[in-house]
Amino acid sequence: MALFAGLLAGMCAFLYNLFVTSFYKDSEFYKIVFSPVVEELTKTSGAVLLDANLILTHSVFGVIEFFFDVYYNKSSVETGIFAIAFHTIFGTVTLIVKFYTGYLSLGILLAISLHLTMNYIIYKKAR
Repeated sequence: MALFAGLLAGMCAFLYNLFVTSFYKDSEFYKIVFSPVVEELTKTSGAVLLDANLILTHSVFGVIEFFFDVYYNKSSVETGIFAIAFHTIFGTVTLIVKFYTGYLSLGILLAISLHLTMNYIIYKKAR
């Protein structure tokens, strides 16, 4: 079920990102700030709604981003590997926070914050 949840989250995030960036003039700002929100919400809600393993769902999403980055964006393989690793970490953080606090929403907020920070560092370094 995690495979399906990850694929579904990847498709939803891709379509949403494609739609929004086609209208949003500053797509770099969108990718840094709003994309983490969309991605973390789609991954986690997909896993919860389908009763799938949260970490595996995030990992599957990372694999999808790997292929998208390497083949579509022409990024390096290392960049793709980082995508898998970071999305797995985001899922792990979400689950750990939920486990210790009982609140999934706090886990999602922390994952969004980490994702936003990672995107900011990557985009600023690329300049």
